[in-house]
Amino acid sequence: MTASAALAAAVLLPTALVAPLVYLEWRYASHYYAAFPYALFLTLWLLAAVSVLVAAPLLRTVRQGRAVLAHPVTSALRVALLALATVLWVALVADQWPCFMGAPGCD
Repeated sequence: MTASAALAAAVLLPTALVAPLVYLEWRYASHYYAAFPYALFLTLWLLAAVSVLVAAPLLRTVRQGRAVLAHPVTSALRVALLALATVLWVALVADQWPCFMGAPGCD
């Protein structure tokens, strides 16, 4: 994966992940409150984009047939960051899911 391909993936994949949630928010929840949660969707998009950018070198190493554990500290930090970003993303979506579906009284 080249740098330009990683950058394209870092834009397109997060957009594909967050776009359905934006649609749900517009479709079902926007009439309950006036302020659209731009910060929430920006955070979700950034977490996914950072995950793609962190995973790209690992994927490149695997595709080239090189040993991932040639640099164990770097690989461990990348995996830890990926795990943290994934947990945060899933926790945010799970917390806001009733709001996406239009439940009244959401924060």
